[in-house]
Amino acid sequence: MHARSIVFAALSIPAALAASGALADVTISSAVTQNMACSNGVCAPTASDAVLNVGDLENLLAAGSVEVTTTGSGVQANGIRVDTPLNWSSVNTLALNAYRGIAVAKPVNVTGAGGVTLTTNDGGTGGMLLFNERGHISFANLASPLTINGASYTLENSIASLANAINTNPGGAYALAGDYNAHQDGTYSEPPVMGEFTGSFEGLGNTISHLKIRALGKRGAALFSTILPVGSVAGLILSKVDYHTSGGVNHPISSGGIVAENEGTITNSHVDGNISGSNGKNGDTGGLAGDNSGTISDSSANVQIVTSASAGGLIGDNAGTILRSSAGGRIVCGGKTGNCIFAGGLVAQNEGVGSVALVSQSFATTAVTGNGARYGAMLGGLVGEMFAGDESTAAVINSYSTGSVSGNIVYEHYAVGVGGLIGEFLSGTGKNTVERSYATGAVSGQNGAVAGGFACQIFPYNAKLDYWDTTTSGTDHGECGGSAAGVTGLTTTQLQAGLPTGFNPKVWKEDPNINNGFPYLINNPPAK
Repeated sequence: MHARSIVFAALSIPAALAASGALADVTISSAVTQNMACSNGVCAPTASDAVLNVGDLENLLAAGSVEVTTTGSGVQANGIRVDTPLNWSSVNTLALNAYRGIAVAKPVNVTGAGGVTLTTNDGGTGGMLLFNERGHISFANLASPLTINGASYTLENSIASLANAINTNPGGAYALAGDYNAHQDGTYSEPPVMGEFTGSFEGLGNTISHLKIRALGKRGAALFSTILPVGSVAGLILSKVDYHTSGGVNHPISSGGIVAENEGTITNSHVDGNISGSNGKNGDTGGLAGDNSGTISDSSANVQIVTSASAGGLIGDNAGTILRSSAGGRIVCGGKTGNCIFAGGLVAQNEGVGSVALVSQSFATTAVTGNGARYGAMLGGLVGEMFAGDESTAAVINSYSTGSVSGNIVYEHYAVGVGGLIGEFLSGTGKNTVERSYATGAVSGQNGAVAGGFACQIFPYNAKLDYWDTTTSGTDHGECGGSAAGVTGLTTTQLQAGLPTGFNPKVWKEDPNINNGFPYLINNPPAK
């Protein structure tokens, strides 16, 4: 199965971060070349909005190396977009040099021994190297040179070669040369890339598909075991993952599509497939990462998770930062024994422990179901539990959830709470904050489980300009059994009639053809 047939909600390129923005772009497309001057191997714009015809570029690459830049004589374009397939078979190198971002929306195939050099933020700031579901860069020759922002990358074409290279040098820079079908690898019994990764891995928009892991005992399931603070993963798609774990009560483990424990940076990466099993009493499962204390941005997961512990559609336990990301799919937490503790459409637990745990400009469409028994359970459409430890902060800003949330009590006398956005707020001397966010998902509780349209159990916290849909949620209670300060119930008609009070039009927008007419995030729109 080729992953580029899959539509990911978070694949749209953020306008403020990539090639588009206040300045116009240099676009490589099938249109006629205009406002571009090519001389001595350099193609530069003569106006800030310029087009370089892909056939013209391929002819230039047949004759020699080419640099496409956004800086011309008295002209400054913003970024570079590749909007049509590009191929060349010569030994020459293509350099894309952008004032801000580079956005690859269609395949770039280096079929010979040629190379690629990519430079972002050459004079500008906030730009990124981004790939969408149809965009990638592939190399036929592993000896081809690849340079990204001055760093030389080693090309790898399999999980085994990547794992061996990182085992030898965990601080190196590596890139995936093309799509890889891991079905041929059989079944792994632990994360293929073990140890602590401190280097850089660039997927270049390529896909690893059918990765199968059966982790038993003290190991979780993930591609990477641990990414340390200086480590990074970008531009990677994992498709059709098939993970199963079995961790005992005394051996809690973490599992995630890309990484079990992330302390580093993950950007523009995406996972779909299935994760199941037990991670122990305090184990965490996430569609993208089990535990996160680093930064995850512009990424998404669409994973079916069946677990007996705690699960989040994107992250199991977040003590770091999540920006412009999303999750879909389904979570079934607790099973017949009812051992679910926390489950959230995006994050199971968002907990500041000596730090700031932040979710910003993100959303979840995940359907969440949880059975609680011995330990009780808290379920939320976006976050299961918000916890601000002493002198810490747990925050959700400009985010929303649309998935249904359902809770069930397997045995009597144990609390199960359901919230449309947040399951539960807890804090020490820290601060829980939820601002300019909303929920529309249906909420329900069975066998004594209780539900609130916005949240369930609310202890000290700060809510400001928050909303829930009283029509779709099926309740006029913002909190389990009552109202919630700072949270307003609106009907579907009211929520679709214009941005709610306090929602910044530079961040939010409404369109009847997008997100069912509900507010959506400009820099993180859902799939149409």
